[in-house]
Amino acid sequence: MWDIRTYECLQVIGIPEALANDRMHRAHPNPNNAQPDFPEGTQVKLNLPGEPEPAIYHTPRIYHDASILCMQLDDEIAITGSSDNTLIIWDIKTWQPLRRLEQHSAGVLDVAFDKEKIVSCSKDSTLCIWDRETGKLLQKVDSHRGPVNAVQLRGQLVISASGEGCARLWNVGYERRFNPYNGQYEATSDTKLVKEFWSHERGLACIEFSDDGKYVLAGGNDMMIFKYDALTGIEFPRMTGHTALVRSLYLDEAAGRIISGSYDSSIRVWDLHTGEQTMCFPAWTTSWMLSAKSDYRRIVCTSQDSRALILDFGYGVEDAELLES
Repeated sequence: MWDIRTYECLQVIGIPEALANDRMHRAHPNPNNAQPDFPEGTQVKLNLPGEPEPAIYHTPRIYHDASILCMQLDDEIAITGSSDNTLIIWDIKTWQPLRRLEQHSAGVLDVAFDKEKIVSCSKDSTLCIWDRETGKLLQKVDSHRGPVNAVQLRGQLVISASGEGCARLWNVGYERRFNPYNGQYEATSDTKLVKEFWSHERGLACIEFSDDGKYVLAGGNDMMIFKYDALTGIEFPRMTGHTALVRSLYLDEAAGRIISGSYDSSIRVWDLHTGEQTMCFPAWTTSWMLSAKSDYRRIVCTSQDSRALILDFGYGVEDAELLES
């Protein structure tokens, strides 16, 4: 966890060896660690790693012992998914683990949730529907014929994207009913396929679902961004420009823009309504772009080169700082 103003690392939560691993990494950095080629005139503030502070390292009672591949959060909980095939639900205020969810037989690649339910997807080609309150598995859906790389949730609708090149829209059929035999309310799920959206030729790696459920956005190995009408399945003109796999999509509906990150090491910004590319940030990282999200003034992205990059359009602007405070 990081302070967005100072860029200071506030806490590291994970395996017991985390501190020792960080110290070893700093003592023996990669000699071929290339530096990004920032455009001339760009103001760059580097947060260079120093000696780790032991006090910020914490090993909880349960933790992931393999790569953490995804995380989503709201104002109450955070949920992480891992290559260890499990999910962990965390208290967002204390960062203590609440429970572990175990049903997938391969790495958990993405997770989405609302106030009632949790939906996870996995390399095992399935979706799992969980009850948020109890952590109970409600349904395991054999959803695709390849790894399910991304999932989004809007009410009763779930959209999933797979390496087989297909995005599928599902109705999870979630209900909570009173059981007169035990005097408790119990959740159920009866997930049914609604519609399919196919890519051009190759697999899909990321998916976005508009808040109103009208549009589906997908990206992947075709190196382009697909936009579909969720109701009719009609495909809009494709957004092209990336030269490698599109790994990340973020839809900022309030601003009417799409943020995409790619294995070509670039971040691109698109107009949601016209599909026109409005900004491009090439080679701001030295390896694959893995994730990118934004708010009204920043784009925050992560890369395979072990860095987090913040593009702050209000940096050094007095009014922007006052607006945040």
